[in-house]
Amino acid sequence: MLNKVYRPALGLLLLSLAFFQIDFGQLRSAILSTNFIWFFLALFLALLANFCCATRWQGIVLSYQLPMGWVQSVKLYFQGVMANTVLPGGIIGGDLWRLFGLIQLGAAKLTAAETVFFDRVSGLWSLTWISLAASMFGLVGDIGESQREIAIIYFVALLCTAIGPLLFFRVTAVRIPMLLSVAPISVFSQLLTVSSFLCCALASGVDASYLSIAAICVGVFIAAALPASVGGFGSREIASIFFLGSLGASAETAFLCSVLFGLTATVQGLTFMVFFGLTDRATLRPPKMPSA
Repeated sequence: MLNKVYRPALGLLLLSLAFFQIDFGQLRSAILSTNFIWFFLALFLALLANFCCATRWQGIVLSYQLPMGWVQSVKLYFQGVMANTVLPGGIIGGDLWRLFGLIQLGAAKLTAAETVFFDRVSGLWSLTWISLAASMFGLVGDIGESQREIAIIYFVALLCTAIGPLLFFRVTAVRIPMLLSVAPISVFSQLLTVSSFLCCALASGVDASYLSIAAICVGVFIAAALPASVGGFGSREIASIFFLGSLGASAETAFLCSVLFGLTATVQGLTFMVFFGLTDRATLRPPKMPSA
């Protein structure tokens, strides 16, 4: 009950903080100037990225010797997207949906939890290396002199996150080979997601290079995963204003970019909610945890 209260409350607080930084007249102008061709391309790329993520998760599940077909992994993954964006619960709700669904397929609770956890680790790890590489080659030239110290701190944080999994012996000895096996599809999915965010930036009128967007995306996406949002909106908008602002974007265009990017997920969630609702109403109810 507390989770249902504090998550939207924090989300509303962060949205309020974002609104204080916005000139609504300029925001209205930015909305009216939105290039929807770029937005629809962003939606298409985000959809492809989620299909890739479902494929990555299936690869992780199969490494545990668990039987799960690609169609089943896609179904559970997109139900998770629906839970993230449309139903209460946010990111954690979508992960729990996948976890419980895998348990219903016969997986042990701990094993199912590990597959979802390592799926998240793979995505974050891949994105971190992409952002780290982009920071080395593209970010320095686009940030202002006043943000150089913050950029250095950000770069060090990226470096620590990138090498972090290698420092844990158990993970290195047991799971690094599995993470490496799904790394190509994970990197590709994250490049698609970065491209989707870039398209939203271009749709909003943000002038930034691909390398710069790739460099800051990990900060924006980690903020989006925090339990402080209303329907997925809140922490991501604050992070977008901060990170895109460091590239020279106005608060209004950065906010619009973040909202458009959030809508790519919301549209997918609503689409699959309608699809599952028309074909199988039972799928609108989260899978239940089997009794011990």
